[in-house]
Amino acid sequence: MKASISARLRDLLDRTFGRKIGRASVFGLMRDPVVLLDARDHVVDVNPAFMRRLADAIVAAPPSEAPETTTVTDAAVRRTTGDAAQDGASRSRRARHPALGRAVADALPDLAAVLGGPHDRAGVLLDGALDGWAATIETLLDRREGRIGRTVILRDVRAERAREKRLRYQADRDPLTGALNRRAFDALLAQALAEPDARVTLAYLDLDGFKDINDFFGHATGDAVLIETTARLSRVLRDGDALGRMGGDEFAVALVGLDHASADPVVARLRHALGPLYEVHSATIRIEASLGVASAPEDGSDAQALLSAADAAMYRAKSARRAAGISTLDPVGGTPPGGGKPPGGGEPPR
Repeated sequence: MKASISARLRDLLDRTFGRKIGRASVFGLMRDPVVLLDARDHVVDVNPAFMRRLADAIVAAPPSEAPETTTVTDAAVRRTTGDAAQDGASRSRRARHPALGRAVADALPDLAAVLGGPHDRAGVLLDGALDGWAATIETLLDRREGRIGRTVILRDVRAERAREKRLRYQADRDPLTGALNRRAFDALLAQALAEPDARVTLAYLDLDGFKDINDFFGHATGDAVLIETTARLSRVLRDGDALGRMGGDEFAVALVGLDHASADPVVARLRHALGPLYEVHSATIRIEASLGVASAPEDGSDAQALLSAADAAMYRAKSARRAAGISTLDPVGGTPPGGGKPPGGGEPPR
């Protein structure tokens, strides 16, 4: 019986790596981790790359569970070095390979979780202890006996996933402030409004006199103000809320799950966050903002309608502030690069 099993497993390795290439050397020198399974999905062998890189993924066997004594690579060693050498190699491999002879569901449950479904698959993402790895699963078939085993080749995709995540972040973010860009914010708002019985309040705000900040202190200071504004607004948001820079000095905040009345405390915190003086570069600036609020479904049931309603409310607030004579820029300290005059004439503040 053992000879029959060994023959079938040797054939399994032949099918995987090819008869004309030294099976033991190829299996041992492969840089990617490899797991060989028999027809019962028991672990026949793992290569040295697996033990170097993924040994921690193997669940410890109960003390009473003894591994099988024959492995595919043991059979290859026997044919090249003789039984005595093979016996020593087998004992050494059993000591180093706690997964051998065990059901994959017990030894490597995170791998077992993806073995169902189509027989041959490539790039299957794994979770748990194997998170960040992708598996290529190939089923080995015998004409008479059907499935006689599987090979699973694992590929490290952590760097690739990190790069993709970085690219997605860059695609969704305003490069200066790190807030969502308009495209990403619009998509998030549309998704929130698509939920059944969606309640979303949108706060749209514009920094008053921002052009004067750029003209008086310079664009580097203006950029610093935008970055600090984003940081201040972000600190008062709840989990699930979203902040977007809609262009220039305009920002939008989506308060998900809140109607107009329940959003009032959060809106008040947004206003309060912008109140303290801005200390940027050599300037000390007091910033005011005009803010408009609209809620779904009362003021609009889709993203475009809600944005338009909040934008209109913001411009009404700005007009009212101007009519009341509220200063749009109050530079309380600092000198612009090269000297200059504050908005409306006069000398730079000291």
